[in-house]
Amino acid sequence: MKAMIPILFLLFFSNPEISEVRKIYVDASKSKASADAFLIKVKSISDTDSDKRLVAYKGCAIALQGKFASKIRDKKKFLTKGALLVDASIKAEPNNVELRMIRLSIQETLPLIITSYRKNIKEDKAYILAHYKSLEPEMESYIKNFIQQSESFSSDEKQAAK
Repeated sequence: MKAMIPILFLLFFSNPEISEVRKIYVDASKSKASADAFLIKVKSISDTDSDKRLVAYKGCAIALQGKFASKIRDKKKFLTKGALLVDASIKAEPNNVELRMIRLSIQETLPLIITSYRKNIKEDKAYILAHYKSLEPEMESYIKNFIQQSESFSSDEKQAAK
């Protein structure tokens, strides 16, 4: 019985796999229930985890809570907390295309009332377009799918990314 405790601890409190997080992320902004499920999945990730992608997805999940909050004060609180994690991840790994995609996705889904976190849209978009083709095929496909549904990319850019 004592031998099972560490195994159970690992099962319930270990970080989720990045592939699991990516799957949930795709639909996370579509509804409050999806956003809540996303947050539950990434909540156990440490803010200082060595995998900055996981930290950024956690920041995204927190920021998404702001999309569904009813009070402006709460919207800003969630966004600020989430943005800090995403920005810290990008500061640690500025050449990571996936991190730029995560930040851009947050900026796109923000309520119009919150404009302070939209300053990197052009920079992130340009970085994604310049570098996604150099990624491994699976990640390139993941980024291409993001480009296709993103409102930040023109129809010509979307066509070029097919």
